[in-house]
Amino acid sequence: MTVQKMSATINLLRILPATLKIAWLLLLLGMLALAAGYFTHTPWQSYSGLVCLMGGYVMAILDMVNRKRHRGDAARFYVGVALAPLIAVIILAFVALLAAVVLAIHSWIHGFEGSYAMRLLHFLGIVFAFLLASGIPALALRSSPSIDS
Repeated sequence: MTVQKMSATINLLRILPATLKIAWLLLLLGMLALAAGYFTHTPWQSYSGLVCLMGGYVMAILDMVNRKRHRGDAARFYVGVALAPLIAVIILAFVALLAAVVLAIHSWIHGFEGSYAMRLLHFLGIVFAFLLASGIPALALRSSPSIDS
């Protein structure tokens, strides 16, 4: 089943127009740069990751709005671009609630420090980026079962 989904993802990326391939690459690069900035404590990596994420998502939305030809090739990707943020926000709301409880307990025991809260927000940003980057192809694969051909 996993191998089938991997080949379906490769087939999906193979039929995408070039602008959406670049947008997809920017989304993945942004997610990786955010994670690298989180673990290395290097702000420029995090900022460049945010720029890549925003640029890739804006590029995908502008392509969705302005595409005149070959809309069918990118329709599955557009489904993912439209629905992935909604699902990510719902999941992230639950995770943020749990993170707030953990931060409150940690602050009650050890005292509040702003750096803990900022690290937690940075981690939630990485979770959101991961949900976007993994949700787009997953939703695209679910939108059309005949993509394996």
